[in-house]
Amino acid sequence: GVEYAISQCEELLDYGVDGFHFYTLNRPDATKEIIEALKDKIFSLRKV
Repeated sequence: GVEYAISQCEELLDYGVDGFHFYTLNRPDATKEIIEALKDKIFSLRKV
């Protein structure tokens, strides 16, 4: 689940997607794990 979501998000970032919307269904731990795994890539792609 989470590893697959991380992989999908990484691929989307590589294709230029600039945002995500997560439905947490009152269970934010998986989303936190995804964001934590992606944060370096997300911040490296930010346009200042």
